[in-house]
Amino acid sequence: MEPTPQFTPPVSSSSGDSKSVWLFVGCGLLLMLALCAGSGGLIYYAVTQGAVAGIGPAGDLPVTPNPGTALPSRTVQATITQAIGSSPAPVNSTCNFVVTAATDPANPSMTICRAQVVCGGQLLYGGPQSGYFPCTVGAQPPSIVGRDDNTTSTDTDAAMSLDTASGQLSVHDDTAGPHGAFSITARIDSVL
Repeated sequence: MEPTPQFTPPVSSSSGDSKSVWLFVGCGLLLMLALCAGSGGLIYYAVTQGAVAGIGPAGDLPVTPNPGTALPSRTVQATITQAIGSSPAPVNSTCNFVVTAATDPANPSMTICRAQVVCGGQLLYGGPQSGYFPCTVGAQPPSIVGRDDNTTSTDTDAAMSLDTASGQLSVHDDTAGPHGAFSITARIDSVL
């Protein structure tokens, strides 16, 4: 009978080398983790410092107003009387939207409003990070007067003018906007 061959693992002199490789890989991963965390921290700092300074996407109004004194919100209802261009909302469409307002803590005499103007089921002014404009809010009768003169090619939403005291709303945008170039005029029906 012949003896059965037995397997004997090769003797490796590189067991120290494999430990070095794992040490190198581990240190590399830790370095990458530290770089990612540091970069994220710097980005967070830059974004929050911009918001604290009141700098928005177009450099004119804050992305979100600093928490100042909140003023009563107003619900506005209007009816489109004129639609020009590629307006997604035709004449006689109803516009419904809420306008929120707050004073700027850095400048208490300034009020910043925000609105998401929806007409005929279509968002014509505003957006997730948009819809801010300087305004004046009246108590009796409830009123809001304000405007945003910048269209989408300048900031992130259409231009809008709201004057509930005179009963007028207008929204217009350029070809860079989601609906293309359009203009609507609406009659304010109620302000609550």
